Amino acid sequence: MQSSPSNQQQAVDPKREKQKKWFTTITLILSIGVIVYFILTTDGINTLMEISKNIKVWWLWVALLAVMVRYAIEGYVLYLLSHHLDPSWTFRKSFTVGMVGFLYSALTPFSAGEPMEIYTMDRMGMSAGASSAVIALKSLIYQIVMMVYCLFFIATEFQYFQAVLDNIFLVIILTLVINMAIIGVILIVMLNSRLTHKLLRFLMAVILRLKWCKHPKRLYRKIRNQLYAFHDGAALMGRNTALYVKSGLLTLVQITCASIIPYFIHQSFNLHGAPFYTMMAADTFVTMAAAFVPLPGSSGGAEGGFYLFFHDMFGATIFPAILLWRILAYYSSIVFGYLTTLVAAKKNWM
Repeated sequence: MQSSPSNQQQAVDPKREKQKKWFTTITLILSIGVIVYFILTTDGINTLMEISKNIKVWWLWVALLAVMVRYAIEGYVLYLLSHHLDPSWTFRKSFTVGMVGFLYSALTPFSAGEPMEIYTMDRMGMSAGASSAVIALKSLIYQIVMMVYCLFFIATEFQYFQAVLDNIFLVIILTLVINMAIIGVILIVMLNSRLTHKLLRFLMAVILRLKWCKHPKRLYRKIRNQLYAFHDGAALMGRNTALYVKSGLLTLVQITCASIIPYFIHQSFNLHGAPFYTMMAADTFVTMAAAFVPLPGSSGGAEGGFYLFFHDMFGATIFPAILLWRILAYYSSIVFGYLTTLVAAKKNWM
């Protein structure tokens, strides 16, 4: 599939490219500043220096391997879905797109990874409708798998969650409502074009009344045309159950790779007594709940959730644990995502 001339012109717009580079550089510096602030304003660095003498580094290498597997699975799931629409699509393209998604989800509030993935796929030659359908379906699979996985952990480790969080029922209901709302919106946009356009007209009426846009009709036509293209792409995806089940199982492995990182950190500190399964359950819940924090990388919510659920497991080493966890689970996305985009730009992959 080839992108339209207008899209190709947009892809080589020097002003847009310069703005993107500046945005990435500034947000990367800010993100590094956050972790430096965290190191200097807690006793985490001092405790880390104390335990570094006996730390088992190879457990951290295993944790980093889990992170790499997570990235590879993201690229492979994107490859499976993209290859279904475009047989010429390669894993290299999908891996690059996935790392772009990780990078911008880490750097921007409300996680702008998906729009940047669509933009990158468009630059690589896939139509806007097809790329939108792929990314929406990938997001839908992830949300469903994450929600079901988290509910399974809550059901099997309910006493633990109840002991840590008094109002666990309220938190569960809130996260379920938000997740179901996200899943519902994606399904409506993918499957019901009539209802989607009714919602779009309602949204535009609100925007017009509140005067949030100078050219509402132009915005409406632009979004409407994108929705037409999106529905065409969603129709092309079809009802390939085997493809979706395979993608879902791979996503389950991907989430698991992320959830076992705290256990590897725990082992590297030469600590004992914390159940492996319970740590998986806690990390999965923290990750899902923190995803709704409207800050880059869920900053604040992620650290707070980790402290709440893992404090008893790590004891005095909780701050070094949070530091290493954020480096592996969050800041690595910035570093590897940034390096991937640099290599892809130099090799003209995007």
